[in-house]
Amino acid sequence: MPNPSFESYTACPFGSFQIDKVNSWSNAGGSPDYFNSCALSGGASVPNNFYGYQNAANGNAYVGLYTYNKGVPFPSNREHIQAVLNTPLTIGVKYFVSFDVSFTLDNIEIGFAADKLGVLFTNVANYNSGNQPNLNNNSQVYIDTVILDTSNWYHVEGSFIADSSYQRLLVGNFFDDSNTDTLGIDTALYTAYYYIDNVCVSSDSNDCLVVTGIKDSKPKTELKLYPNPTKSNSIWLELNSQFQNKDVRYRIFNEIGQMVTENSFYSNSSTEQINFNHLPKGIYYLKITNGLEQASHKFIIN
Repeated sequence: MPNPSFESYTACPFGSFQIDKVNSWSNAGGSPDYFNSCALSGGASVPNNFYGYQNAANGNAYVGLYTYNKGVPFPSNREHIQAVLNTPLTIGVKYFVSFDVSFTLDNIEIGFAADKLGVLFTNVANYNSGNQPNLNNNSQVYIDTVILDTSNWYHVEGSFIADSSYQRLLVGNFFDDSNTDTLGIDTALYTAYYYIDNVCVSSDSNDCLVVTGIKDSKPKTELKLYPNPTKSNSIWLELNSQFQNKDVRYRIFNEIGQMVTENSFYSNSSTEQINFNHLPKGIYYLKITNGLEQASHKFIIN
């Protein structure tokens, strides 16, 4: 995958609609945006820009596009970006695909959240701002849940077996309005908009690990949970020195990346009990932060 996190550029962005500044990527419909910390004006910087506030998932840059727009007739109410793969896919080979996504709100345009943001592989070479892809309610990997959290990046992953020697990759929503679930946050506004970072394509599962939802992070010092799996309504968290004698915030996410609970505590010991009486059986991720350091770990409720 060329330039997967949009770090390489020809010039710093100075306003909106500047995906053309990103090496190896181009416009495949609409007017997608490029954000980079090198931008000194024009609202296109990282982390603070005209659509919201978000640090890059990796490096100093990311792109943004709308996946739904109630104020524009379908199918023109989508934005897409595209890139040519380093090598064409091989027919019959299983490929692993992932990308990081974050929702944002700006109180000016963005009033909706939506699902179906995904990755489409194709051999069509003439997509541009005036000729966007056909929205045939299909892409090889996509999000089938509405992501609402504006604070976090979600690691979306999937896999497929190549049925063609695809040479191009597109990112966006390839489903029509009737097949796109939306949630109106401020229905006086009209757009669903998401930041994108870290697009990965590989035949090696170690490069793009396939687990639905957010990625289990590997902190510098290990985070321990026990018992794991658990059959009770709580789990014990063993805190390393970075989180002791500090205010600690924790959030629990389900396997599709939705935050299901959050709370905070002051860590005056090396262990802390986390209660979750209302959670059903399943796979979850516990994420903790003390404002500077953060760590996460997967756990299972049986």
